[in-house]
Amino acid sequence: MQGTNWVKVSERLPENGEQVLVVDIDGFIYLATHEYCSFQIITKEGGELIETVARFVTHWMPLPPMPEGE
Repeated sequence: MQGTNWVKVSERLPENGEQVLVVDIDGFIYLATHEYCSFQIITKEGGELIETVARFVTHWMPLPPMPEGE
């Protein structure tokens, strides 16, 4: 993907506790927190929040800046 900041997990990992975007081998993108060599994601199922480990993550990137204004 040209013009993006995707980083291969084989090259470098984010800092522990850092929230990032991750993409898995199926092309799904998640918001995840990096925790000691794994990526934790939170999903919502039936009104409940469920914490799981993102599997087969190939790339990650820092979060973009939050929107400003209205």
